[in-house]
Amino acid sequence: SSTSADAAPGPSIEIPAAHASLQPLSFMTGSWVAVNPNKTVNRETWMRPVGNAMTGAFVQMRRDATPGFYELTSIVAEPEGVMLYHRHVHRKLEIDDRRKDVDVFRLASVTNDTAVFSPINDQDGGILSMTYRAEGTNVLIQEIAFKPGSKEQNFATRYVREAGR
Repeated sequence: SSTSADAAPGPSIEIPAAHASLQPLSFMTGSWVAVNPNKTVNRETWMRPVGNAMTGAFVQMRRDATPGFYELTSIVAEPEGVMLYHRHVHRKLEIDDRRKDVDVFRLASVTNDTAVFSPINDQDGGILSMTYRAEGTNVLIQEIAFKPGSKEQNFATRYVREAGR
């Protein structure tokens, strides 16, 4: 089945409905912003699921309001499960030599506006899980948990829905 998108006058555009396995991730849809302890600003936007995919874009803005880095993410319903593909790039869209490959995660669980992804090929080698969790309709929490013995520390980012988005 498909739905019509709101558009300017003219021919209607048919947008495929979200694959059933992606519908529970709809809580992530929207534009989100967070201020980090060092006063940099994270902006993350998730498009609603359409067909077998949903797309996310992230930028971290430095304190002088210039972009620090970007991330592009695609969540795709695949035959082997729901996969999250993640690419980190520098501010001029250069790829770091240490991060040439795309990070790949598999959806491990999704319940009650919480989605947990487990790494398939985490390049940094230390991520145990990546979790997105809604708190109501205007807060999205992203939690990154690292494996015991990792040099990284677990962290959570609390995003709030951008006004008017």
